[in-house]
Amino acid sequence: MADETRLRSYHQPLKHQMMAPKVSVKEALYPEPRQPKGVRPRTEGPFTLAEIHYGHSTRLRHERESKPRAYPAIIPLKDSPQSERWTSLNKPTYGTLNGIDYAATDELLIGVGRWPSKAIREATTTAYHGLLGATRRLGYEHLLRVWQFFPEIHREEEDLERYRSFCLARFEALEAFGFNMRHNLPAASALGSSGEDLWLIFIAGNGAMTPLENPNQVSAYNYPERYGPKSPSFSRAVRFKSPQHDVVFISGTASILGHETHAPNDIRRQCEITIDNLSTLLKTHHLQPLWQWGERAAFKIYLRQAKDQALMKECLKSWLHPSSRVIWLEADICRRDLLLEIEATLDLSGSSWHPTYT
Repeated sequence: MADETRLRSYHQPLKHQMMAPKVSVKEALYPEPRQPKGVRPRTEGPFTLAEIHYGHSTRLRHERESKPRAYPAIIPLKDSPQSERWTSLNKPTYGTLNGIDYAATDELLIGVGRWPSKAIREATTTAYHGLLGATRRLGYEHLLRVWQFFPEIHREEEDLERYRSFCLARFEALEAFGFNMRHNLPAASALGSSGEDLWLIFIAGNGAMTPLENPNQVSAYNYPERYGPKSPSFSRAVRFKSPQHDVVFISGTASILGHETHAPNDIRRQCEITIDNLSTLLKTHHLQPLWQWGERAAFKIYLRQAKDQALMKECLKSWLHPSSRVIWLEADICRRDLLLEIEATLDLSGSSWHPTYT
């Protein structure tokens, strides 16, 4: 009975479970963007939109960065690049709004923010209200891709696993901003890190957004209640088309069939199922197979245990083109029994609009 009472409480408004926001959703849309001093426009591209540096858990920014930069505390694995850089041939505008550093072009917005994560539900609510308020205030119609990194992803907090608390707060924020929770959700990844903060990195855009699902998997937003009071709010992938871009953002993909984890302690089998999920997604939506993308693809591979990297490289050797970009990171996956996760950014337009790894 106590467990049933606790579960019902997670469906109720926040009230006493966390501090109520001091401003309404509507009010969050109106702060004027603040542009950092000293930014000088360049006269030729490509222009840096954002940089993400991994493994910098102790680095703090004492001055306002001129461009969005993130430092999630996730460790790059052996021989892996340690950072990623997003660029554009169009000169961006840089600024800060709702605690988020951003770079904006006519078609794309990239933003980066960091919040203390001691109380993950409260942190997620604050972060998402800031993110969604900023995208709306700056005039971008679609939230396309979100990366989320925070520590102790599996620890219980107020009788609920922190990842599930994060999913609950994310759902509530998206719903408050008018998302239909089915057909307009972004691609996403959520990983456990070290450090103390919740990092959010996101891409929004003006153009046509098409969510893509995998017939071998239950859509994440339709997961049964056994996975938490609210399902994870993301699409398996998103295709974004605009006059200058045609990009597919593939969410973190793992060894899940239907809604259940398969091969919980077998890294090789999990790798095979994950590759099959990625291949099925691409085939279903009439996209090229993994190995044909070459330099137009950028992959990010997360492993729960660094010791599995060599086996994973062997498993992936026949599936990934040698010229495709790959970054390897050690991180906690969203479920305890998942050992790996693979995500991708695929450039169909030849605009070179995908991350470079260094």
